[in-house]
Amino acid sequence: MNARAVIVAGVLLLTCSLAHADNEQPGMREREEEPRAAPRLTKAPKLLKRVDPEYPDGARKEGRAGVVVLRLTIEADGHVSTADVLSSAGADLDQAAQAAALQLLFEPAEVDDVPTAIQVDYRQVFVLQKAPPPAELPPPVPTTADAGLPDLEVPDAGPTVPPAPPTPPVLFRGIVRESGTKHALPEAEIAVELDDGTHLLANTSADGRFFLQDVPAGTHTVHISATNHERYQTVEEFQVNQLVEAVYYLPRSSYNKFETVVRDRRPSKEVNRISLSRGEVSEVPGTFGDPLRVIENLPGLARAPALGGQLLVRGASPASTAVYIDGVQIPQLYHFGGLTSVVNANFLEDIEFQPGGFGSRYGRATAGVVDVKSRKLAFDGFKGAASVDLMQTSVFLGVPVTFWGEPVDSNQPDPRRVTFGFAARRSYIDTIIPVALDLFLPSGTGALTLAPVYQDYQLKAEYWPLAAHKFSVMAFGSEDSLKLLVGGNADGSGVGITSATRFHRLVGTWDWRIAPRLRNHVQLYGGVDEQTTGMGGGALSLNSDGVTAIFGARSDLRYELTSFLSISGGVDYLLRSNSTTSSLPGGGGGLMVGL
Repeated sequence: MNARAVIVAGVLLLTCSLAHADNEQPGMREREEEPRAAPRLTKAPKLLKRVDPEYPDGARKEGRAGVVVLRLTIEADGHVSTADVLSSAGADLDQAAQAAALQLLFEPAEVDDVPTAIQVDYRQVFVLQKAPPPAELPPPVPTTADAGLPDLEVPDAGPTVPPAPPTPPVLFRGIVRESGTKHALPEAEIAVELDDGTHLLANTSADGRFFLQDVPAGTHTVHISATNHERYQTVEEFQVNQLVEAVYYLPRSSYNKFETVVRDRRPSKEVNRISLSRGEVSEVPGTFGDPLRVIENLPGLARAPALGGQLLVRGASPASTAVYIDGVQIPQLYHFGGLTSVVNANFLEDIEFQPGGFGSRYGRATAGVVDVKSRKLAFDGFKGAASVDLMQTSVFLGVPVTFWGEPVDSNQPDPRRVTFGFAARRSYIDTIIPVALDLFLPSGTGALTLAPVYQDYQLKAEYWPLAAHKFSVMAFGSEDSLKLLVGGNADGSGVGITSATRFHRLVGTWDWRIAPRLRNHVQLYGGVDEQTTGMGGGALSLNSDGVTAIFGARSDLRYELTSFLSISGGVDYLLRSNSTTSSLPGGGGGLMVGL
């Protein structure tokens, strides 16, 4: 019995000792599980500036009253950034309460002695003078949006019954973005132009936002500008007790040099017509400074084979596609190898490409039509341009000439003034090749020489004596030659094969505006196409020359019924005369065929 008592006493003693030790030294797990202190509101927001809302005229006339409950976001600096409607009393009363609440100023709240943004519920009462505020309404008690923070005591806005309230300033805020990318534009300037000519200015923040609160009521012009962006202007209407919010998009001055220009034009008068102006095609990449090469990228046209300048429209033969300059057909658009076009870039006004469905005006084509318009010589003074590269040199000159009296410096009709334009181009590959051969090959060494050369010219004069009559004369031409020489030089010595293609045109034009909607376009033109081939050298040679003489007359009468509908008719006459001359080796005979 005594032994049992001793054991029980020892067990009790041991249990008490473990409990005492456990209380004195808590484990690491218990320390980690101790609850962390919750954030404590050490200072509630205090209203410093009260702004009474304007009682809407419509509600006053109708005798409407009500209570609007707002949830305000008070920033760390005490300003109100947002005012969301929790309980509505009508759109007009809600807007008046919001406009006034956004102008309130508070002493900021502090959480753990640190100024902190906080949300409170704010109640604005609208009551007419003859009707006291409802007795059953509880006193306004704003509460925080964070459930972990205690409720806040904010003074009640109280009944607002201004008998003759002053007109409050209108609030204006928004954001400025970049058009296309929608990126916010910092440091953009917003200027509101007032009636007296002064401006209210504001700049956007880092996120593109701006705010103005001193805008008087009325309709004002708003100007928005930013660095490297186009200036934007619009008109906004500002009303009392209304917050004007806007988002403005400013396009960049230039996104990149490979930009795409999209035009909205009136319905085409002919099917499948593509019109490109000189300003548009000059910025298309891949043209190597030659605007006419943009035709290769148009729909319906396949790229020509290497060293070829033919136009392949929808898989048809190149001979089925007609090429015109000012309505006069020419045999080719590109020089040998498709290196460049036969028209100087400075002499181009616009290009029309029709891969099909064209009218009877182009009756000598079956696949497609390319009509190149020469430049209108509207110069106020002398104009010149020159281009020099490794393959060619081109020049352009334009000048108006006054034949008597004082110089005319305008582009209006004047019988004393004639405008001239001239352009020329020539390649010098045939000059570089002999020099290169003399430098790198011993004297007298036979070689295989390829010597291509091309050249073209355009000359135009415009005379506009009267508003209804305009005259022009234009001469243009092109020449391509290719020499393949064996054992000789590019100057013509040696034995080889030669080929040359050339054409010349002279065009006279009369534009007669018979009536405001009736116009007649008359053309007389003539020209010659030549094709020469030769083989051999010295006494042993075979040559063939083909010449086609051309004369044509054209009259195009057009009457405009409306801005998008017209009736046209006319006469087109063309006369061709073909002749071919061949010479046989030995100089003993020849053959001439004419048609």
